[in-house]
Amino acid sequence: MKLFASTFVAEPLAKATGCEVLSLLPYDKLDGPVSTHADMLIFSLGKRIFCYEDYYYKNENIFKIAENEGYEIVKISSPTSAKYPSDIALNALKIGNLICGKLKYVAKEIIEYAKALGFQLIDVKQGYSACSTLVLDDDTAVTADKSIYNALAKAGKRVVLISQGDIKLDGYDYGFIGGASCVIDDTVYFFGDIKKHKDYEKIHSEIARLKMKEKSISCEDVFDFGGARAI
Repeated sequence: MKLFASTFVAEPLAKATGCEVLSLLPYDKLDGPVSTHADMLIFSLGKRIFCYEDYYYKNENIFKIAENEGYEIVKISSPTSAKYPSDIALNALKIGNLICGKLKYVAKEIIEYAKALGFQLIDVKQGYSACSTLVLDDDTAVTADKSIYNALAKAGKRVVLISQGDIKLDGYDYGFIGGASCVIDDTVYFFGDIKKHKDYEKIHSEIARLKMKEKSISCEDVFDFGGARAI
């Protein structure tokens, strides 16, 4: 398995997971602290990977690896800037048969493809939907965002609501649980020591209920590096 992830977490993530990590370099149109985040730079659905057109050409070498694995790269046309909401075109959340996001600003290419595949689209207030949510399986998620919690619960998903904070992100008051983790097979990897999070017991209990494993890839505070995307 290969993973797209921030260049700043690529080495420890590769060591922890045993996967080849394709390092995402900074994208100068996004705010610096999130400019290498997978959840800001890539959205994958089926055998398609969506990304910004100019980012693709600046990093064609890593996207060619995905193409060689049988993925089609779709270059989105959404205007991009570091200012919200012009930075959330790819920040949609997939869980089971649902796609959640601030749909007005999600790339039209994603919306059209999701509809064609029969996904249910759910509009939420949180533009950083993918960042905000740890998806454990097709029916289970963890989030600190109440709009996502309410939307997923209404759709019949099991959602664990945790409190904001205890996740670092340079330049911001705090980071998000989705950006501070990734799920590979039956293991949840956290970028930092998840036991330091004040709602660790809630998170741990849900992981254990699903008979999944957890692994903290460092002993530092939990940090939002933008998650990872598997291919």
